[in-house]
Amino acid sequence: MPATAPTLTWQMTALRQVVAPTDPQSVLDTVALCVGDVTRWEVKSSAAGYVELGPIAASATPNVRLLIAFGVNAAQVHAPHTDVAGVLYMGIAPDGGTLGDPFGAGAPYGVARWSGYWRLTGDIDGGQDADQVFCIGSDEVLSLWFEEAASDDWFGGVGGPIILGPTDADGDGGAGSLGRVYGMCVSGSTLINGTFWNSTLQFTSSGGGNDDPVVGVFEPGAPATFSDVDRYAMTILAAPRQITAGGTQVSFPVGVFLENAPLNYVGVYRQMRFATDGRMRTIIQDSGAVDKSYWVSGATLSDGDVWSFDQG
Repeated sequence: MPATAPTLTWQMTALRQVVAPTDPQSVLDTVALCVGDVTRWEVKSSAAGYVELGPIAASATPNVRLLIAFGVNAAQVHAPHTDVAGVLYMGIAPDGGTLGDPFGAGAPYGVARWSGYWRLTGDIDGGQDADQVFCIGSDEVLSLWFEEAASDDWFGGVGGPIILGPTDADGDGGAGSLGRVYGMCVSGSTLINGTFWNSTLQFTSSGGGNDDPVVGVFEPGAPATFSDVDRYAMTILAAPRQITAGGTQVSFPVGVFLENAPLNYVGVYRQMRFATDGRMRTIIQDSGAVDKSYWVSGATLSDGDVWSFDQG
């Protein structure tokens, strides 16, 4: 039977302005404020240089933790990324546990599953400001988005049980799997390109360079192993593409597979789908003015390919 992981309900927060856009700590403080705007997520702990995030206790996956940090230890940065002082990083611990040292050479949750860190932003104190921040969150999955306002450039990432397997047995085998596969998808310091569906080297795919977008999951069948995945390539037709003759906007599931042999199929992103064309932070509503989708794209000022966070 199909996987029984629940339908997610997304919430998009307002934009928050960063007080000091070239200061990683100021950006991190704004992340904490944005997460406080998401009903189903909260700050679990924080100190200088890091914030630990997790779903509220009533969530079906209450133990998952996302660490957002800068100045991290090189030993904990997962390839292909490397340590850069002014970059915000994301790491995921699906089973949580007691947080140790987020900056140490050892895994911060000890023996618990830990992804290592990947780059979530550009070099904030090295020329890529983060002027504005917002979140799109749900009961189990959280995404963070950062804008360099002058150039309207966007960075960000998604973490949690982001992939839905075909059946419950196709989850990653860890606690609370039931068809869920835990992982994270980050932009690195590469811009979220306005035509990212045209290329398997763009956002939601795994590149091989220090600046590249990358996606990883805890492998189904080997849940202690965190491995890169890639999405299937897509052929895009001429505009208006995914719009019906009656004007209905349509989005499509995105499948992913393991990069390492065997190249097993993993599943589809959970209610995060392919759509075109649109702009960052567009809201799609039904005839009753009910929010149906929140759009992530490469710019707020021009149309491009869309990563659509869909309600149901």
